Amino acid sequence: MSELPCLRLFVFKEGLLSRLGHDLRLSLDAFEITLETGTLVGRFNTTSIRVDGAMKGDSLDPDGLSAKDRAKIEKTVRGEVLRANKFPEAVFEANLEPRGDTGELRGSLTLLGRRRALDPIQVIPMADRFVAKLTIEPTRWGIKPYRGLAGALKIQDRIDIEIAIEADFALDSIEARRWARQP
Repeated sequence: MSELPCLRLFVFKEGLLSRLGHDLRLSLDAFEITLETGTLVGRFNTTSIRVDGAMKGDSLDPDGLSAKDRAKIEKTVRGEVLRANKFPEAVFEANLEPRGDTGELRGSLTLLGRRRALDPIQVIPMADRFVAKLTIEPTRWGIKPYRGLAGALKIQDRIDIEIAIEADFALDSIEARRWARQP
C-alpha cells in the first residue's frame, strides 16, 4: 500500500508513572479528502484507527508494543475515547489559501458531533508531498484525557496531527482533486 496519502496522530503520555507508558503514533486506514474550488473537505473513518507503534523521541518503534497492547489501545481509542460506534466519522472542512508553493487552511473539525474552529494550518511542500500539521486539544470536543493506573498514567490534552498528500501539483493552480485511503 502506498504511504501517501496518510494521516498520523501523535499521542503523548504524562503523570507520575509516565515512564511505564508510551508516546504513540496512530494512523487512520480509511479516509477521503476532496478539494474543489478552494474548499477542502476531509472525511475520516474513526473505526479505522490503528496503532503504528511507540515513539522513541522522533523515531517510530513499530515493535515497541506487543500485539495484545496494540489491540487493547485500539479498542480503547475506538470505543471509549472516540465512541466510534456512535460517531464513525470526523469531518474537517477548510478553505485553502494558496501562497505560492505553500498555503494555509482555515476551517473546522467536527468530532463526536461537535464542530470547533481550528487555528490556521500551514501547508508545506516537503520533497514528494505536501504536509499539514496541527495540534488539537481533545477536551474542546468533550474528550476527557485517558487515565490509567489510578490516574498515575495519563494522556496529555494534546494530539499532534500530520496529514500528507502527493505533491504533484501547484497549490495555486489546483481546481479539483480527490485523495483516499481504504484498508
